[in-house]
Amino acid sequence: MDPITHSLAGVTISNLGFKQKAATWVLLLSSIAPDFDYITRFWGMDMFLRYHRGITHGILALFVIPIIIGLIFGHRKGFFYYYFIAFLGYAAHLFMDLTNQYGTRILSPLDWQQYSLDLTFIIDPYITIGLLLCVILGSII
Repeated sequence: MDPITHSLAGVTISNLGFKQKAATWVLLLSSIAPDFDYITRFWGMDMFLRYHRGITHGILALFVIPIIIGLIFGHRKGFFYYYFIAFLGYAAHLFMDLTNQYGTRILSPLDWQQYSLDLTFIIDPYITIGLLLCVILGSII
């Protein structure tokens, strides 16, 4: 999936009734956080293709990165709340990437094989449009 679709997924999840205003920002950040590995493009396309959807898309990162986000947003109080919603956003990203034909290294760093459910294309306009409608309708209601 593309970053826009992941962002829309985070905002859609935030429309499910999370009360605090920062919840939307936490879900938005955590839903695009696995793609921070795009930074490897600075070292060339070979490095990008080797490491994209690697460690940041692995099961270990699913537990570690939400802890960091939870500490940033809930350092005084509410850590578990922000950890939980960051976990939801991060997990949504990993699941969405797992469904497309490119696949992801979901078991990294333990196993570097790419796994794919091969259900969707990398850029799926139907999913993006559906999520966009959810965001629009969620803001109206």
